[in-house]
Amino acid sequence: MSTPVIERLRTSNLWTVAGVLPRASRSLATLWWIVLILRGLLPAGFALVMGSVVAAVQHHADPTQPL
Repeated sequence: MSTPVIERLRTSNLWTVAGVLPRASRSLATLWWIVLILRGLLPAGFALVMGSVVAAVQHHADPTQPL
């Protein structure tokens, strides 16, 4: 028994593209997933870098050193 959220996901265009893309082009599907994962990790990486820069500034250190 599926929930309405799962049913909406299965009928969405994004789910269709994700299902058909590996059959159309394996390399394009791999690139798609790499970009999707990087897009998810980028905000977390940005937050970590900004935190280290702020910590360097608060300790009167060179703010470019953490970069």
